[in-house]
Amino acid sequence: MNIYSVAALGVIGALICVLLKQYRPELAMLAGIGVSVLILSGAVDVALDAISFFRELAEASGMTALSIRTLLKCAGVCFVTEFASETCRDAGENALASRVETFGRLAAFAVSIPLLREFAALAAALIKA
Repeated sequence: MNIYSVAALGVIGALICVLLKQYRPELAMLAGIGVSVLILSGAVDVALDAISFFRELAEASGMTALSIRTLLKCAGVCFVTEFASETCRDAGENALASRVETFGRLAAFAVSIPLLREFAALAAALIKA
């Protein structure tokens, strides 16, 4: 999917949501979620290209597999959190969106703990040397 297709799908989806919101608000929210899922499924190809680039970059730079895996997991947590919180906001649930974002921050931190351990071990080894 290219950017023009995504932009057209987004605009058409928004128009459909606006029209549906007048008569059937519950269907408007479902339509918005459906269009969002379609756009995100089209983004999978782009994400796979980015992942292969990061793997090549990691191999060329000598980054550990743990570092690249942690980076990709954090990016995934951020994307999922953003999608879920914006969906909650679209449904008018701002408090719920804030709780999703808080959990997303904690999840990103939890995913990064192995990398923090690796850095702490490296710092300890440098201090001993």
